[in-house]
Amino acid sequence: MRRTLIHAAAVIALAALGSGVFATAALASDPIAYVTNEQSGTLVQVNLATGAVGTAIQVGSKPVAVAITPNGATAYVADYGSSDVVPVDLVTGAVGKPIALAHRPNAIAISANGATAYVVSDAGALWPIDLSTQSVGKRIQIPTNSDAIAISASGSAAYITNAADATVTPISLPGGGLGQPINLPAPTPDGIAIAPGSSTAYVTGDSGGTLTPVDLASGTAATAISVSSQPTDVAISSDATTAYVTSFNSGTITPVALATGVASTPFAVGGELSSIALSPLSGSGSSSGSGGGATAGSGSGSSPGFGPDAGPIGTTASSPVALGDQQLTLLVSGPMRTSGGGGGGSRGGGGSAGGSTSRGRSTARRALACYLPRSVIRVRMTRRILPRRTRLKLRLVTFRLGRQLRRAKRLPATAWLSVRGLRRGRHLLIVRALYRERFVVRTKHDRLRRILAVTVGRRLVEHIKVC
Repeated sequence: MRRTLIHAAAVIALAALGSGVFATAALASDPIAYVTNEQSGTLVQVNLATGAVGTAIQVGSKPVAVAITPNGATAYVADYGSSDVVPVDLVTGAVGKPIALAHRPNAIAISANGATAYVVSDAGALWPIDLSTQSVGKRIQIPTNSDAIAISASGSAAYITNAADATVTPISLPGGGLGQPINLPAPTPDGIAIAPGSSTAYVTGDSGGTLTPVDLASGTAATAISVSSQPTDVAISSDATTAYVTSFNSGTITPVALATGVASTPFAVGGELSSIALSPLSGSGSSSGSGGGATAGSGSGSSPGFGPDAGPIGTTASSPVALGDQQLTLLVSGPMRTSGGGGGGSRGGGGSAGGSTSRGRSTARRALACYLPRSVIRVRMTRRILPRRTRLKLRLVTFRLGRQLRRAKRLPATAWLSVRGLRRGRHLLIVRALYRERFVVRTKHDRLRRILAVTVGRRLVEHIKVC
């Protein structure tokens, strides 16, 4: 009898909320990093919030550097063992056709517009690669023993470390003119990244186990910060508060608070880590260095941008849907163009069992528009608290498009999703908000009291049309 009453209360509560039930798990949100492991010849995804290590992707015999395109869709890995640059689709994990070079590459960075990768060879060569055609351009002469590269936010300059004379040398782009070298206090500089929104670079010192701030405007280096043993590379978060330093010896990543210079406890990845890049889709920027790559300029950015096909940016909004005291709205933005076909409207649905649907605003306008191939769309869920409604506690928000899945634990939440790899036509963007609701259930004559925790959710669906 008691079990029947509790079950009935749950069914009534869910019916009143107009929602289905979803299974939940303790899922962490971004940031996401990609590291190269020289020992295994792999590229590995790492969740920097939890330390969880993803499936390794085989990318060569000695991968020493990685850079990620500003739209977060592709990583380019410099394989010192084969003299190749290897493209990796980060959506599918597929490895593309290698780009052959005349010298062994040991560092790579990508310009802010995602058009060009710059590859460093310690033989004294800087190679530009046109990423739209994957063709290698004319060699730029640089100092021998060059070991790492970072690109400024404007894309007009690169900064290259030299392991032999402990300097950072500015180079004008695309011409390749050399500026005055900046002397470093720590020997054997290996990785370099520029903090977003500033003129400060951070350089890892391989033999000294240090991370040195460098004011690029004045050409002066500050006091070095003690980090891990044999640090190989560094990446800076998009808010410029944290540096993530890889260690070759220990196979770890060490977070460093840049305001205080204090290094936190490293977490283990394993192997021989040679470089790190942060995924722009995770809301954090990427770095360059010892091989580390740079994206969105200066190796970082607060958002990935809308990709190489970016044109006029259009925004659509779903009609608000309610769940308990939460009123949810979905906003989708991205490079769009008018299209003759019939496009999909926006629909909000409830629960895993389907639920009611409601047409979004501007359906006729969206029907004439599609998102450009190879671009990135921005999906943002917002909420408004409704008075005198059942109070709910948010557990998780998930954004799914094709095989891509992004997660967040608070609202408003924003996810960047690539349409690259999606066939022409309509696709479903599914956003789910999961909540926890607690009910007090009593039996007859109030002689038995139970607290019932139920997970409820609301699903919003948007039709994404790819040109």
